[in-house]
Amino acid sequence: MIFSLALRNLRRHYRNSLLLILLFSVITALFYTGNAVMAESNRGMKKSFIDNFTSHLVIKAPTEMEVGLFGATTPSIGEFYALPVLKERDALEQLAKNQPDIEAVTPLIYGACALDAAGIRYNIPVFGVEGEGYFDFFPGIHIVEGSKLQDGMPGVMITRSRFERIQRDSGRELETGEPLLLSMYGNGGFKIRQVPLAGVFTYENSNPQLDEMVITDMQTIRSLNSLSLAKEEDQTILEKDMDLLGGELDDLFQEEDLFEEASEGESAVHPGVIEDLVDTVDMTVFQTGGSCHFLLLKLRNARIIPKVESRLSRIIEHNGFEAEIIGWRQAAGLSAQLIFLLRILYNTGFLLVALAGCIALVNILLISVFDRTPEIGTLRAVGARKSYVRKLILTENLVLAGIGAVTGILAGQLVLFGVNALSLPIRNGMLQNLLGQRILYVGIAPLWWGISLITTLILGWIASVYPVSRALRIQPVTAQSRG
Repeated sequence: MIFSLALRNLRRHYRNSLLLILLFSVITALFYTGNAVMAESNRGMKKSFIDNFTSHLVIKAPTEMEVGLFGATTPSIGEFYALPVLKERDALEQLAKNQPDIEAVTPLIYGACALDAAGIRYNIPVFGVEGEGYFDFFPGIHIVEGSKLQDGMPGVMITRSRFERIQRDSGRELETGEPLLLSMYGNGGFKIRQVPLAGVFTYENSNPQLDEMVITDMQTIRSLNSLSLAKEEDQTILEKDMDLLGGELDDLFQEEDLFEEASEGESAVHPGVIEDLVDTVDMTVFQTGGSCHFLLLKLRNARIIPKVESRLSRIIEHNGFEAEIIGWRQAAGLSAQLIFLLRILYNTGFLLVALAGCIALVNILLISVFDRTPEIGTLRAVGARKSYVRKLILTENLVLAGIGAVTGILAGQLVLFGVNALSLPIRNGMLQNLLGQRILYVGIAPLWWGISLITTLILGWIASVYPVSRALRIQPVTAQSRG
């Protein structure tokens, strides 16, 4: 009964109704389109980072300041901040691998280095990775020239963007296998390592930050960072080797024991000594294990990231490990966190727009109430209670708000479809990084349909509070006299 009467009243006062619908539509369209762009940016950035270099979760050593995969996220400090290593790397890696929700684990070392290629020097961010396993871990990395890093072999890989930049700057094209120089200054002094160019790669969902990346083997970056080159293991000296530690110093230089006169092409070292060393030294120590800054965790289901993060944090704390868990957003650093700041700033601006719109809505609704004073007074005179009048006016305003919300959402979506059809390129590097794409595209955002509708209905209800209170003050006698 109230709903049908509300529709009839809206048709009778169609001018005010159309004006209110238009105002609700504009407010809703602004809210929806802005947040749809932000949501698309968040999706693009999340996919870009998770599939390319952050994974879903990261285990790192505890730090006093916020740290990501590129070091401290505080500007002007990150460049000079030394990342701590994971002290219980092996135990933490095994713990993560034992979790049923974790599909894979891979270690990572970060360093800020200088790259000398074709006679030109570049300051670069470097990831130290464990050979082929890293590229199997991230399906978004594609080899376009050369090959992947091989387990236990030194090498360096650069992005196609950097490869082309070096070609432009130097006037010549690098070749795979060509030696490149990586240098770093740190606590251990200034170090330089020469490593061959293994290959060139691209990221499936790249951005300017990822285009700067250089990937090298673990041992090279450990050496540059002055980190432990191998995992710590207890080596047992066999009884037959104890004889090498005894005796007189002069015995070590007895030619008949250790050295023989060798012909060209033969080793001068006694064969027995070589056999003893091979038997007692684990050569794989220098290819696996060792220090690392991070352990990257890939989950089987990305929807349960918060659940797995919470559970792992409790297990780590319970076992007393000196480590903590961070999500992909913190791991990515400032670029991923700025999108939240932009969303906050945008919605703060929207609140100001909504406040101005709410004032306009209140004024229009008050005018409508004053115009309908005889009608409201008549309802009161025939016995309508205040609660009935309140429900009637609120129903009318909420219907207008609902129609305006739907119209605004459709209008905003049409605008976005038009923008998508234009395939507008994003040329600004900062915007590319923040939006996670190079061509502006905003998909359908059903979640924000619902949020926009609810937000507009709440706005309509808030705008109706004062006009309804004014309507309830109308006395039947006064209303009839004005009629």
